[in-house]
Amino acid sequence: MIQLERQSRPLPVVSIIPLVDVLLILLVFFMVTSTFLNLDMLPMSAPEAQGSSPPADARTLLVRVLPGGDIVTAGQRIPPDSIDAFLQNQSQDNTRLLLLPSPHADVQALVRVLDTAARLGLNSVSVLQFSDVP
Repeated sequence: MIQLERQSRPLPVVSIIPLVDVLLILLVFFMVTSTFLNLDMLPMSAPEAQGSSPPADARTLLVRVLPGGDIVTAGQRIPPDSIDAFLQNQSQDNTRLLLLPSPHADVQALVRVLDTAARLGLNSVSVLQFSDVP
């Protein structure tokens, strides 16, 4: 009897280069089309219940309170021990202070900023909170 040797076929090689190309294109697409939230440019509307409009020269100062106690405003990070001096330099008679605490912000840091604002005589202080409901 004759034994025939069966030729083994090489296994097909699966190239992952097209997969990497597709993933790169998707990554670039989602990065370009996504929107970024600029917290210094929040749209604000005047409260209608008060009935009076803010002065024309009113100034709004948006301050984020971070988890470590630092505050950030206009891209500038202020350490906790410099908050008093910063708010004193930034506040005027008609300054409106908007506080935006991060979800894990230290409550003591928020109270420190509120206390400093009260001591400086800022009358218009609001604490903002983001919600999922529009």
